Order: sequence, then C-alpha cells, then structure tokens
Amino acid sequence: MVTSKGAAGVTGSGFIVLASTLQAMKVVPVEGIALLLGVDRFMSEARAITNLIGNGVATLVISRSEGAFDETRRMAALEARAAAAPAAVAVNP
Repeated sequence: MVTSKGAAGVTGSGFIVLASTLQAMKVVPVEGIALLLGVDRFMSEARAITNLIGNGVATLVISRSEGAFDETRRMAALEARAAAAPAAVAVNP
C-alpha cells in the first residue's frame, strides 16, 4: 500500500512501482517483469479510468453521508447539459 501512493497521478509510474515492489519483496525477478512492459500502456489506461471512477464514487458517497449532496442542483445541471446538447442529425441515405 505504501508504494502505491502517487502512482495513479503519473502515466507509466505504476510499472516502476510494480517493479520496485516486486524487487524489494524478492517475489519475481526484475527480468520477468520485462514481459509486462508490452501491456503496461493498456494497464496504465485501466488504472487511470479506475482511479477516476473511484474518486467520483467516493465523492458522491461522502457528500451523501455528510448531507452535503444537493439533488435539485444535480437535476438542474443535468437538465442544462441535456438542453445544450446538439440535436441528432438525420442522415439521408
């Protein structure tokens, strides 16, 4: 857990954290981690998306538990967003 702090904020840093953690724990040789290098880009994208979703869910959970979530304001924001969205364009074949 200690080595994961700050890894989500920098693209590609998760791989370095993984390599340093496994080297320190003597679980997998660093040479074996080279196999993961090819898929690290996709893993990094998945970590970023997971981090974004987790932060959003945590914000909602905490704001609701603290009574700070304003449902009417949320509805007004969604309605304004829907009104500003461009209408669907019909395509004639």
